[in-house]
Amino acid sequence: MHKLIFTLFLLIAQQSIQAQVTLYQTSEGKLLTQRQLDSLRLDLEKKVTPLKMKVQLNTSPLSTRKDTTFLSFSLKAIPANLASATSPKEQWIGKKLPPFTLLNLEGQEVTEAIGHGKVMLINTWFTSCAPCIAEMPELNRIQAQYQNQDIVFVAMAPEKADRIQLFLQKHPYTFTHLQAAQPYIESNFGATYPKSILVGKDGTIQFIEGALVSLDGNDPAVMQQQEKKYVIHSQKLTEAINRELAK
Repeated sequence: MHKLIFTLFLLIAQQSIQAQVTLYQTSEGKLLTQRQLDSLRLDLEKKVTPLKMKVQLNTSPLSTRKDTTFLSFSLKAIPANLASATSPKEQWIGKKLPPFTLLNLEGQEVTEAIGHGKVMLINTWFTSCAPCIAEMPELNRIQAQYQNQDIVFVAMAPEKADRIQLFLQKHPYTFTHLQAAQPYIESNFGATYPKSILVGKDGTIQFIEGALVSLDGNDPAVMQQQEKKYVIHSQKLTEAINRELAK
């Protein structure tokens, strides 16, 4: 009987995780799905690209209710050179990784010393983030590619251990997971998820990029515009890893 109850609990929990969604709230209070936001951003990019401008997306958590995460967002068209100058890459490349003390899923403290003398790849994510989930197979592949080499793989999420562990039952993600990391992530690298941050053996940041794969593999228009960029992001990451391991 206890076994049956436990099995039913797991099935309900897995269905809950599968149903998790992210909605984006406009300044007028309207809610958009990920697909609607991608379409809106793509339309704006088509208009501003001939003007040598780029679209900047900023998001910030609002609340989480049951299976839905609500984020506020803004889309701004800014000069391409200004976008480059103010990007996290320009701000952080070559600088020391800020120190951290966070808990892993077993409640043990982990600090930046986990990567001492090694290359470290940090990925920021959360459980209902569609682009975060989409890139996990690619991140797992990259970790497997560098198995037994001097590199550690760390995932930082704003949620606590119980929610992360429940998520991992449905979505395998093989990094070392650190919980309740929102203050560290957003005070240093902003509130846009996901991010991949590569730290060299000397403790300095060598690479920062956003999602490595398409936000919506089922949308041909989005794939046509974005697939090449995200493939390049993944290739750039592995090239950066190779350079740091060779030092």
